[in-house]
Amino acid sequence: MSSNFLENAYGIKQLFPEIFLGVSILLLLTYGVIYTTSSKYYFPLMIQNIGYLSIIVLVITFLLLMNNPVHIGFADSIHSNIILNNHIEDKSSLMTLGYLVNNPISLINQMLVLDDLTLFVKGVLLITSIASILISFDYIKKEKINFFEYFILVLLALLGMLLVTSSSDLMSMYLGIEFQSLCLYVLASFQRHSPFSAEAGLKYFILGAFSSGILLFGISILYGFTGITNFEDLAKIFISCVPHFPTDLAIENTSIIGERPQIDLAVIIGIIFIGIGLLFKIYAVPFHLWVPDVYQGSPTIVTAFFAITPSISIFALIIRFLISTFYDFLHYWQPVLLFSSIASMLVGSIFAYQQENFKRLLAYSAIGHVGYILLALLTASPEGIQALLIYIVIYICMTLNFFTLLLSLRKINISHFQNHEKELLLASNSDQINMSIDRDIDKKNKVDHHNITHTKQLLGFYQSNPILSITLTTILFSMTGIPPLAGFFSKLYVLITAIQSSFLIPVFIAIIASVISSVYYLRIIQIISFQKAKQWISLEQIDKKKATLLAITLFLILFFFIYPSPLLLLTHKIALTVTL
Repeated sequence: MSSNFLENAYGIKQLFPEIFLGVSILLLLTYGVIYTTSSKYYFPLMIQNIGYLSIIVLVITFLLLMNNPVHIGFADSIHSNIILNNHIEDKSSLMTLGYLVNNPISLINQMLVLDDLTLFVKGVLLITSIASILISFDYIKKEKINFFEYFILVLLALLGMLLVTSSSDLMSMYLGIEFQSLCLYVLASFQRHSPFSAEAGLKYFILGAFSSGILLFGISILYGFTGITNFEDLAKIFISCVPHFPTDLAIENTSIIGERPQIDLAVIIGIIFIGIGLLFKIYAVPFHLWVPDVYQGSPTIVTAFFAITPSISIFALIIRFLISTFYDFLHYWQPVLLFSSIASMLVGSIFAYQQENFKRLLAYSAIGHVGYILLALLTASPEGIQALLIYIVIYICMTLNFFTLLLSLRKINISHFQNHEKELLLASNSDQINMSIDRDIDKKNKVDHHNITHTKQLLGFYQSNPILSITLTTILFSMTGIPPLAGFFSKLYVLITAIQSSFLIPVFIAIIASVISSVYYLRIIQIISFQKAKQWISLEQIDKKKATLLAITLFLILFFFIYPSPLLLLTHKIALTVTL
């Protein structure tokens, strides 16, 4: 009893970061609602306040995650009580304490787990969420999205992602995914005055509900045939269900196997349905058709959040679900991932070539990158998991840099100059001329307030903004896989791992897809650097937050090859704990 109390109490303490984040969200929501509806304070918008408070909350949550202030003192106190009061005999107490401190910790009746993979992914999620909020302030101000609830929804979605990352049970997995998805549906349609945003939210909601139904159907099949939802318990059962002797012997010894063929078939069907639901969440082919429309219709800051953050938690869940739990069914789920990987690489590369809109281009590019990540996953080896984690980190850096730059490409507001011109021309007594001037100025101002959204709008970009054009060119080269940039090494690790696992044909296809993708990346570079603009491009000055993020991510991409050891060692340790 003392051992169970020790384990449960110590495990609950590890949820302190999530508890702090949840309580902070409620306080921020209460604070925002009270003040924005108060006539005493003249109904303030509270955008800056809630935004910066959200960043502070995320920073504190990150610090709590990396160095939980409770568990060290708690472990020491329990250790002292064990020694002084002898609640557990002899060395069993020290063994229990050592197990809890140095091994994965199960929380809330084994529904959640805390290990190296969980800590790593949660840290990445928190950092990317902070970056997503930082790049959104200027966009919210310029687009007049005067709703502080945007930051609340981002925090709620992040809380769902943290729960998904820790999931070690089918029920907690489903609840975490749904909690995350509901927030993302609202974010996609957050720009109320835009019909494209409403369309994106509706498409995302309908198809997301369909995928959730498939996911729940797979979960019900597994539970119906096993009566168990915990990942660890399912793994123990399936090890005994999968025979390790020849087929002829299995047919002769039907008394030993019992109903094994029926159980295997049910499990395979359940895995397939759950896999379909998870592949939809990471927009892998053939469950990708919603992605370009949702990316294009959503507000750009929401698209950036979609591209950078949500899929990370799903990949962590897939690793735990397929590698740790259903590894013995490798020969059943591996061909499915192989097909999806090859199809994602080809579809993403081919269809991206036809896109002129930046957000649709990035949507198909993301689909192609998912194919490379799945190629690393289907190897089911420590090297494959390591390559997957490295690829995700480098992809996040490249995508964050690209979207930060895209949000910075905003034509300068020249209304002050035009209004001065209007004042000079209004000296005329002709009302017809004055009305014409008003229409022309309003029309020009409307155009000038729009962000750059299409590749053709960057004609001659290098002549007017050489620093930003060089930054964009560097990111595109990295996405193409040009050495010695970080994008080259991310693809290199994946391809080497696949070759070691004898996936030679998928590697060949991956190289072809990379060559195809280089065509549309180089086409953008050619538009930027080698074509002359019809008119001069003048952009607004980049704010310090975006400039800092651009500098950090560009530095990491440029100089990753000089000292990659920290990331390599960290991901190698995580891969070993997951696969061994």
